[in-house]
Amino acid sequence: MSYSYSPAVLLALQCAVLCFAAVAPDPIHDGEEHRTSSRTININFSGSTESAKQVPVLLNSSKHLQLSCTFNFGHPVKVIWVKGDLEIFNETALPDASGNATSTCNVSINNSNDLGSYACKSDTLNGTFNLKVPATEGREKPLVSYVGDTAVLKCKTHEPHKHSLGPLRWKWYKKSEELEKAALGENTTSDRYVVKEMFVNEKYETVLNIKSLTEEDNGIYVCSADFQVGKSSGEVNLKVLSYMVPLKPFLIIVAEVIVLVALILLYEVYSKKKQKTSDDDDKEAEQAESLKPEGTNGMEESSARQRKV
Repeated sequence: MSYSYSPAVLLALQCAVLCFAAVAPDPIHDGEEHRTSSRTININFSGSTESAKQVPVLLNSSKHLQLSCTFNFGHPVKVIWVKGDLEIFNETALPDASGNATSTCNVSINNSNDLGSYACKSDTLNGTFNLKVPATEGREKPLVSYVGDTAVLKCKTHEPHKHSLGPLRWKWYKKSEELEKAALGENTTSDRYVVKEMFVNEKYETVLNIKSLTEEDNGIYVCSADFQVGKSSGEVNLKVLSYMVPLKPFLIIVAEVIVLVALILLYEVYSKKKQKTSDDDDKEAEQAESLKPEGTNGMEESSARQRKV
């Protein structure tokens, strides 16, 4: 059974299909930023007390930006656009029907050279756009581990948007002389280094596991996040201790106690010896005193007998 449709119905069906295709999200790039997407960022000056404003702009891929400054003063405004200390161009922004004078600077971000500080300046007003890749966070406090254990070093980066792309790659290396250029866990024969990447709580993380720690593993480890338009890095300070280190305070206390007990025992022995010597001297003195009167009486009796004769 066949059906025939009028040209109007067929046209309506084609329009419906085209509209659905335009609205339906791309299953590969849904929720992700396209590399050539455009983005508009505005700084609005509406009062004379607002002399300077800054807006941080995080970028992880190539993008076309429209940086604009709006002055709600109702009159033309002379605007100078600069990148760092280098002037890009200048113009006079004319007010629209609402009294807003807007100046726009179009910027294409393709690599790290395009990042930096862009600003619109007008008399005493200054609006700054700080373009940079997401920062990478290491660990502020040292990570303490012990010889023979496995150390787990972590770094994370905050993305500009919930569904934005993470780093293209992570690299770990030790911040010391020759090893600084050698990426750990990549093309190495040692299986002591294991690098993992993950996405946790809307943050991209990297983990470096170092097995069978030795005291030579002490040092600062750098985690580098490579984005399409630049890179950022963080640091983790690893301190490897032997098991004798935490025992040292205890051993010192034990040694002090032993010395103290020995001194007390020596003092007791000395005191007893001194007391015994004192008691012996007292006994000898008593014996001497008890013998002295008897000797004296004998001499007196002998003298009396001689006188009688």
